[in-house]
Amino acid sequence: MTMRIPLRNRLGDGFESQGAISSELRELASSIRSVVMWIRIRAVIVEDEPLAAQYLAALLDDTYQVEVVGSATESEAGLHLCAELRPDAVFLDINLPGRDVVSLAAQLAMLPQPPRFGLYDGRCRSRHRRVSAGGSGLSA
Repeated sequence: MTMRIPLRNRLGDGFESQGAISSELRELASSIRSVVMWIRIRAVIVEDEPLAAQYLAALLDDTYQVEVVGSATESEAGLHLCAELRPDAVFLDINLPGRDVVSLAAQLAMLPQPPRFGLYDGRCRSRHRRVSAGGSGLSA
């Protein structure tokens, strides 16, 4: 049999203690929210042009939500890097030399912890300018 003890008796001083506990709970909730805000998406960039990879990494870092944990210049190296680092996301240039991006995406999907992936055509700099100027950024 469970015995219920009124909240006032468990806290001792009644409403004054409840106020102290509520403020402590508010402080705890606030600190939990601030910790959760700093959880970042771990990402890998697979891009054969180093300047484009650096630019994309800078754009992602500016969001404060994505941490680039690795970068590769070839599809095979990108696959091995993703298998090793187990990122949450991978950004793939669709014009990589070597293995085509579709087969690379299929290989990534078969990893034990497959990352989500985004495909782009390596022209992110000009698209970023269009989006910043109010355009859609969805050109061919």
